[in-house]
Amino acid sequence: MKITSSLLLIFFANLIVGCNSFPESTREMELRSEYGKLSLPETRTELPKRKKQRVEKLYMGGRLLPSGDWFVGGRLLLVINESEWIFDDAALKKNAIQ
Repeated sequence: MKITSSLLLIFFANLIVGCNSFPESTREMELRSEYGKLSLPETRTELPKRKKQRVEKLYMGGRLLPSGDWFVGGRLLLVINESEWIFDDAALKKNAIQ
């Protein structure tokens, strides 16, 4: 019992003293990141647009193949155009690395 109470006392003392002994933050990572040096406008009026994927659905019915095998059939999804993001923002075009 004596050991348990002394361990609890040490634990709670560590919480009180340990948390109060941390130094004030110096924000080193925020200073090194140089967030304020990017010259983009404050407000963006145009948001990127997403071009949707175009998919065609094909159905192939059952038939007898020339080899004598029976093809049961099924559905096939054929991708015609992939999806992509379209950025029409003038500020992004001006600051783009060429």
